[in-house]
Amino acid sequence: MTQIVLLDIQLKKDSIEDAHAKVHETLKATREFAGNVGVSVFIDEKDPSLVIIQEEWESPADHDAYLAWRAAAATPPPLASALAGPLSTRTFTRSTAA
Repeated sequence: MTQIVLLDIQLKKDSIEDAHAKVHETLKATREFAGNVGVSVFIDEKDPSLVIIQEEWESPADHDAYLAWRAAAATPPPLASALAGPLSTRTFTRSTAA
């Protein structure tokens, strides 16, 4: 069952271009992780420090494995230093109803 994950993030406003680069650098590994179907990044038009990341996973187990891998990493991902606050995560399963 496909899983969609939305991450709402607030980036530090003092270096937006660098923060956006760190988002994309971090997401390279996400895209390459087994079970990842795709990742999209959406930037608020009025406030570029507000970003939504949409991840699609083949299954909840794939996403769980990814989270465990990130948690076990010896160093935090590049994105961590660009955040102004904690991530807000919402998780959805695709409806099979018409």
